[in-house]
Amino acid sequence: MSLISLLIGATIGILLTGAAGKVYLDSRIAFSANEVVAATMENGRFAIDDLRRTLMMTGRLLRADNLPFGDPDDPGKAKLQLLDDQDPGASDKIVVFYGSNTGCDDSDTDANRCQLDCLGNQINKNNTTPYRARIEFHLSGSRELRCSVDGGQPEPLASGIETFQVLYGWDTDGDRYPNLYVNATEAAANGLWSPKGRIVALRIGVLASSADMTLPQAARTEGEKAFDVLDVKYTVSPPSGSSKLDKYYRVYTSTISLRNLEAVEQ
Repeated sequence: MSLISLLIGATIGILLTGAAGKVYLDSRIAFSANEVVAATMENGRFAIDDLRRTLMMTGRLLRADNLPFGDPDDPGKAKLQLLDDQDPGASDKIVVFYGSNTGCDDSDTDANRCQLDCLGNQINKNNTTPYRARIEFHLSGSRELRCSVDGGQPEPLASGIETFQVLYGWDTDGDRYPNLYVNATEAAANGLWSPKGRIVALRIGVLASSADMTLPQAARTEGEKAFDVLDVKYTVSPPSGSSKLDKYYRVYTSTISLRNLEAVEQ
């Protein structure tokens, strides 16, 4: 075998090894990036699903003089009990009230089974007097969506939530369908927290991120990026000392019809 043949064979071997290495590295980058995207999708979907399950119960079994929003013990003043901050760096907070049948139980087939609160606890189990639960959702400083019941200790529900926003569906013509969506500031200005209000739906939005999971260097994008989350524009920036975003972000929204307000004058 000549020297030229050996050189040609070595060159071909090097090219094949390099090609195989490139395929391997690209596959690892794609796999890592897909894991980060999947984590973001899981955070966003879990937050939306948990919010929907709880918020659609708003107003359940409340008396006509109790408000589904605000403080039902003070219907005249209708304390807001919620935060609507137009600063893109802050998130909204929402407090709703609903109850469960008196003396309910945990049967899977009984129509009188207990309604669950946002932490999975049964409301009003074996109670002989009407009871309403105060459910609060807010975002913590560590970007966790948290829930508390009756003013108790907030418990984390989902991580990697950059901002949480709420709009209220206003029925302006009395047909039980929202004609426009307003933020809490506009709702308060139009007296929608009173029993004569017309809030018939909620629209929620979250910007989810991959939390502690970061993208591989090759999959990162350059510079800041702005996201429209309902009525605010939220901007994410690269971490300190870098010019590229190290996380994946995605907006999730959902509209919830408040089907339990028939007994409330709204």
